[in-house]
Amino acid sequence: MIGFLALAALRTGGLIADGPSHHTQQISRILTAIAMAGLGLSVDLRTVRATGPRVAVVVLGLAILLIAFALLLIKGFGIA
Repeated sequence: MIGFLALAALRTGGLIADGPSHHTQQISRILTAIAMAGLGLSVDLRTVRATGPRVAVVVLGLAILLIAFALLLIKGFGIA
């Protein structure tokens, strides 16, 4: 966390050029996609189903809220 804050401060202060930051943004996107896939692949749907329909509905609802919130943030920040 301290390293992240230090690098954010350096980038904001203009001490890190645009060239390297572009490459790190691309790497960050790829690593985030890999991490999200890893989280998704670790979910065992049989276990969720076995715990009962209420839990499955909650999991589905939370997934929908997470996607909606992510899309809202993307639109809000004008990323896409």
